[in-house]
Amino acid sequence: MLERESQQLRQQIQDLERQLSQSAERIRQLEDAGQPEALHESEERLALAMNAAQFGAFDFYPRSGKLILSTVARRHFGLSPAVEASYEVLLRGIHPDDRQRVDRLLQQAMRPESGGRYAAEYRTIGVEGQLERWLSARGQVFFDREDNAVRFIGVTQDLTEHKHLEDQFLQAQKLDGIGRLASGVAHDFNNLITVITGYTEMALGDIPPDTPLRDSMVEIGKAAVRAASLTRQLLTFSRRQISQPKEIVLNHLVAEFEKMLQRLIGEDVELVLTLDPEAGALRADPGQIEQVILNLAINARDAMPQGGRLFIETSRVLADEEVAQTQLGIVAGEYVLLSVSDTGSGMTEDVRAHIFEPFFTTKEVGKGTGLGLSTVYGIVAQSGGTISVCSEPGHGSTFKMRFPAVEAGRSGTPKPSAQVTRAGNETILLAEDEAVVRKYVRQILERQGYTVLEASNGREALEIAQLHRGPIHLLLTDIVMPEMGGVDLVAEFGVARRQVPVLCMSGYTNRVGLQRGLGYLQKPFTPTALLAQLRAILDAAEAGSLLFSSVAL
Repeated sequence: MLERESQQLRQQIQDLERQLSQSAERIRQLEDAGQPEALHESEERLALAMNAAQFGAFDFYPRSGKLILSTVARRHFGLSPAVEASYEVLLRGIHPDDRQRVDRLLQQAMRPESGGRYAAEYRTIGVEGQLERWLSARGQVFFDREDNAVRFIGVTQDLTEHKHLEDQFLQAQKLDGIGRLASGVAHDFNNLITVITGYTEMALGDIPPDTPLRDSMVEIGKAAVRAASLTRQLLTFSRRQISQPKEIVLNHLVAEFEKMLQRLIGEDVELVLTLDPEAGALRADPGQIEQVILNLAINARDAMPQGGRLFIETSRVLADEEVAQTQLGIVAGEYVLLSVSDTGSGMTEDVRAHIFEPFFTTKEVGKGTGLGLSTVYGIVAQSGGTISVCSEPGHGSTFKMRFPAVEAGRSGTPKPSAQVTRAGNETILLAEDEAVVRKYVRQILERQGYTVLEASNGREALEIAQLHRGPIHLLLTDIVMPEMGGVDLVAEFGVARRQVPVLCMSGYTNRVGLQRGLGYLQKPFTPTALLAQLRAILDAAEAGSLLFSSVAL
């Protein structure tokens, strides 16, 4: 959308420059020919065309200093009709950081060797209204026979909305890049944590209860659980955390969460709920939406150390085509709005630019991981919504989240988790590229009585499947592997070994398109979780309750 708008904008400017040049040449010819009526008519047509396109026009005579501005141009510079226009007045209305550059470009255009062309983009702060906006200015300087600049005419165009959209796009690009990096880090950490938690659980099963070493192993296990929680937050930020979306009536969720929030923020912070009965429902993971509210409430509390007010509001809003063009990620339609505001210390513009980046925090060392708002961003984006923030130092902060509205009655029923019922004697083909994880999984399975065929990637797993003369009862594969990943392996394995169930595992969390007969296990996992899932799939296959087919992840 942004690229299309940019192309249209560039085309508009080029067309206008061409028209401006043609009209200017025509005006000059009419002036030389001494035809005032035709000249007036030509200028009038040009003014009407530019006004309809919301282009401002200026006409400057350097010798006398006379400056004529159209109504639109006056609005661009924040100049009322009562104020006499001059070059010096307009220069004062340009942003101080851009003022010197704009003046330099104009002086260059006034030189004959430049060809008289002028083009600049700059910010204005308004001569009177102090309203900051972005302008694009294009113009042409005309010279007399002695190469003296005698007239400068041009146009201005308001680029403010386009610049804001461009900023949103660049911010989204930056966060997406950080998200991909965070996802890769989380994947590697999940592999390590899988091994730590797994061996810890196995060791605890082998160590007698009264052994001093047992307490140390318990603490290692707790630390691994906390590390797993951090990687989940990283995956949530990168929108690769598995969610279980269902229909949520937002008002019900917020109301049920009220008592917990009040205890969390303390007695010196007043909680104010304004819930619109027409807010309606959205489709998302209820636990994740609760986490969004929780994280924002904690941040608000920390921003109000002397107490204050926390406002949570819901409503239903309609985004029309005009709104959709100015808000990145918004399409025309109905949205459920969740707004969280506080009366706290607020944020500077520089802080606002970084708040959704993982590990960015303004809190003291040890008082925050910097993952709270990045988690919020990831959850909202993964739920199909958008988030915006408005904040100024000393004036609190407001976070507004818009989720696509859904009709009632579309929630599903969660599946019960499987339990370990018995040991096994089946043959499992294991494909995992991380050697330490592969060794760990093999030990778990062999302890339980399974026979394990081991491969380091998908290609090797297929070769083993072709060479192995006996049955293979289940394929246990990682999704992301070199040479051939789990996606391609599952597809080709379904041809070589029909009606063999599959259990996928991954440190990432993208399992799009999983069908019956293709289970999924999220890293890090414990031996108990692995054995429960695997046994449930094998028992279902034995009972004939699984359908098998080549599937695409």
